[in-house]
Amino acid sequence: MKRFLPLLLIFVSPHLFAGQECMLGDQSEADSRAEWTQCKDGFSGALIITPDSDWEERWNTSPETIPHFTMASTVSYGQNLTVLIFFANPQADPAGKIDIACDIKVTRPDGSSSINARGVACATGQLQGAPSNIRLSAPVIRYVGEQKDLPGIWTIEVTLIDRVRNARILLKSSFELVK
Repeated sequence: MKRFLPLLLIFVSPHLFAGQECMLGDQSEADSRAEWTQCKDGFSGALIITPDSDWEERWNTSPETIPHFTMASTVSYGQNLTVLIFFANPQADPAGKIDIACDIKVTRPDGSSSINARGVACATGQLQGAPSNIRLSAPVIRYVGEQKDLPGIWTIEVTLIDRVRNARILLKSSFELVK
């Protein structure tokens, strides 16, 4: 099953959560259980699993163009998925630099790890543009359902770490590999 995700609803309207301005995700009570989008101390993140092969083309557009991605919850053998990690409102240090790291874990249906990487550089360097701009992290995960892969639920967990702000947010999503 695929869900169409209009990023206009997620990325354009800032929302208030725990007194902090959040730029990604609707943190209303109805959506507070959503694990794929989170906010802490104004630092926001979202984890998108998409089958869109043209995701990069959709993302690399003018700021006036709102990209739309299809969200995947199932994938068949031989099909491709891309996992995108977005963030907004990173804190810059006094020199104007940001330091965002990611812990990335992909768990197979049997509980074993496919990926378990800690402290991966997601975004570093001089902050360009407004802090509230939505940014795509450097790690992009590509998945292909290969015949040797176990069918069932695959879980992706990403902890976004704003080292300047000293804030961590856990993003979690999953997909099912079906025959």
